[in-house]
Amino acid sequence: MIIYIDIVIIENIVMNYIILMGVGIIQRTVIKRKRILSASTLGALCTIIIYCFKLTTLINIIFKLLLAIVMIIIAYNPQSTKKMCKNILLFFINTFIIGGCGYGILNMLYTNSLAYKNGIIYGNYPFVISIVAGIIGLVLIELAFRFNKRMINRKDLLVDLVIGINNEELKIRAFIDSGNTLKSTSNNMPVIIVEEDKISKLLKKGGDIDKIKISYKSIGKQDGIMYGIKPEYIKIVDFDKNEIVKRKVILGLYKDKISSKYSALIGLDILNLGGSNNENKRINKQNLLQHI
Repeated sequence: MIIYIDIVIIENIVMNYIILMGVGIIQRTVIKRKRILSASTLGALCTIIIYCFKLTTLINIIFKLLLAIVMIIIAYNPQSTKKMCKNILLFFINTFIIGGCGYGILNMLYTNSLAYKNGIIYGNYPFVISIVAGIIGLVLIELAFRFNKRMINRKDLLVDLVIGINNEELKIRAFIDSGNTLKSTSNNMPVIIVEEDKISKLLKKGGDIDKIKISYKSIGKQDGIMYGIKPEYIKIVDFDKNEIVKRKVILGLYKDKISSKYSALIGLDILNLGGSNNENKRINKQNLLQHI
């Protein structure tokens, strides 16, 4: 089988370029095409070294790892060890997925035209096939990371809500809901919607508590009425164990079930409220807001 070095180099430059582009796209970082092209060219030239010289398995792994580090530094110049490790991990994930996608397509269409030497696959097949395979792999990676990020973000919006009434506390799960903008018409305080059944025991222990009438509008209901109570305080405990303590809030008592995963809805207004040091013992609302 005749192997044309120039074709191998060009093909590897293109594939390395797609892989490195994928690293930047997934992380939403600034992509400098000239730097990525330089790193891709270096990777392609080193592929010839791997092809021409038979390396032991250990040396081959070390060489490829060092090459990946150098390519990442050239392409993105990460400023911290954490970013460097993340870029290298994404580089190899992209390599495995895009390489696997390319091999799968080539193996289906050109089974008898492929050869393998020193960890490198080559053969007589149209150059455009490997490019298309690389693009398909990149699209699959982007879709997978978008789906995973959406699931993680939604999980991050689940927090613990601690309700304090008459020296009694109750902890329930709550969801940070950007659509909850409900406020009490009597005092303009934001309203946290809570399942009434979840806090019924706390209400009984608290004795007689004045209920507040809350008017609201929703789809199919223009003049809705909900009753609420004013707790002594509420604490929002986020996923980093940071606490936000608020006193000027109303709990809207919802008679039905909100969700199987949480029992309260907290509006963004709760996180944006200011207050004195007595009202806010420990506030780190940015950790919550950055995930929304």
